[in-house]
Amino acid sequence: MPHLVRRASVDGSVQMKIGAGVLQPCTEEEVRALLPIQAYSQKQLSDVSVRIEELTRFITAPIRGDLDRLQRQTLDRANRIREAYATRQRFRDLTRTLHKRQLEERSITQQANTIRASLTGLSDVYRALLEQGQHYTSAGSLIASWKVGAGTISEKARELRQLVQAQLASLQPVPAEPSAMKETLEAARTQYDGLLESALAALSEITVAAGVIEGGDVAAGPWEAWDAGHAAFQTEYAAAMERSSSHTEKLQQLRAMEARVAELAAETTRTRETLATLATADENYSTARDQWLGAQAEHDDLVDRECAALTARSGGLIRVGVKRYADPAAFVASLRSALQGSRVQSARLDALGEAIIAAADPKAAWLAALTELEGLADYDAERGPPGTRPGAVALLGMGLNAGDIDRIAQHFTPENWLVLSLTPIESVPIYEFRAREGEYIPFKNASAGQQATALLKTLLNQPGPPLLIDQPEEDLDNPVMLEIVEQLWAAKKLRQIVFASHNANLVVNGDAELVAWFGYRTTGDQSRGTIKGVGAIDVEDARDAIKQIMEGGEAAFRLRREKYGF
Repeated sequence: MPHLVRRASVDGSVQMKIGAGVLQPCTEEEVRALLPIQAYSQKQLSDVSVRIEELTRFITAPIRGDLDRLQRQTLDRANRIREAYATRQRFRDLTRTLHKRQLEERSITQQANTIRASLTGLSDVYRALLEQGQHYTSAGSLIASWKVGAGTISEKARELRQLVQAQLASLQPVPAEPSAMKETLEAARTQYDGLLESALAALSEITVAAGVIEGGDVAAGPWEAWDAGHAAFQTEYAAAMERSSSHTEKLQQLRAMEARVAELAAETTRTRETLATLATADENYSTARDQWLGAQAEHDDLVDRECAALTARSGGLIRVGVKRYADPAAFVASLRSALQGSRVQSARLDALGEAIIAAADPKAAWLAALTELEGLADYDAERGPPGTRPGAVALLGMGLNAGDIDRIAQHFTPENWLVLSLTPIESVPIYEFRAREGEYIPFKNASAGQQATALLKTLLNQPGPPLLIDQPEEDLDNPVMLEIVEQLWAAKKLRQIVFASHNANLVVNGDAELVAWFGYRTTGDQSRGTIKGVGAIDVEDARDAIKQIMEGGEAAFRLRREKYGF
């Protein structure tokens, strides 16, 4: 409902909150949260195009709740990405470690075989013992892998058992209501309770069985029998090696190599078992990444729909659309920060950002750049063989040269890449003004009056919290003001409207439900304002105030009437 108010300054310092036992000034965000009011001065409406954040508020204000939800969702998914990325990096590190151990194991095994072949003049007994030594080593590795596997199963079973126990402990009783379904609820609880009890019993049994294999502590069991047989052979093997004086040095080397092979085999088994528990690391990371990108897309879709709604609310005076992947500033800044000291020219990084947004498919270009940057981040320039640096075809096509790629490979880290990968290429709303039918110009090129008219009409067509505008008549001519007055009649059904104005058309023809007029406490002292009165238009004091303040007094109003010939 429009109100007649005279302009008066409000000192923001009087907005206070209680914190830590003292009064503290409220922040703008806290005030907006407590008092969700949209407020503009007419000057804000007429030069809003130079302040993009103010213009964007016309889009974000009606969907603030959804945007906040999406922001929380995006942050949550970013945290999942960080966790999944750390797991994936561990998986990749272990894979590389496993590969190195396997290479070392094969190399030592080949050396041991060479030594065995060089041993001549051995008796059949010695030769048979050497052959048996290889077989025992292989069988020992297999036994070790089974024990490690049993240990992993035991650990996971204990974790799951703890989860089941927690579920049992938190199992709530059947509620009394709805009474008609109490029997069904009791049956459902009984069935669920039975599931938990069965799971607990099965997991306990698995833990015990896995512990037997892992510990090998059951008398006369196969695990203890293996340990005893293996130990007996080792004793016999060691004694035979000591009795062979002609090949003492080679046999010592052979025993050391066999021990190292057994050690590597055990490490390989443990690494493989750990890798098995991380088998879904890549899939989990990809899923988390897709969900994060999905939240970004959902945000842009939401803003896009609101842009279309804003265009409709403006009556087509404003045309707004979202240009996706259009602002690389944050992305380039993150990359520049990560490459400080690398001697990669800043202009080249700026060109990279521009190349991404200028591509036929900016999203695909951004993802291609990220993929190649990740390969460079993972590359160890000091340990990697010459000529094995990952290729960077996309980055080369975006303005970087081979020297830049080498410098990035030397300085860029996986930690840098993770931060960069979570820095999106921002989407940007594009605002245009309809200069004439079918012809649009950039909104910033519209005149102050055109901008104010379009935005004021948009606000009046938009439902939401109370709308406060200081002197909406500035920069607007009277024919436009009459259009605004007509729009006010419908706008009052959508939201509460408060105008601070000197224009009688807004108050009288706009059918203001409540009018408040201001004055000064002391005549001639314009620093101390006060509310002189409040009332509806049909109240005599309110009518007198309107005539005095807005019409220059009753005599001036009559004089104009006579001159117009009414």
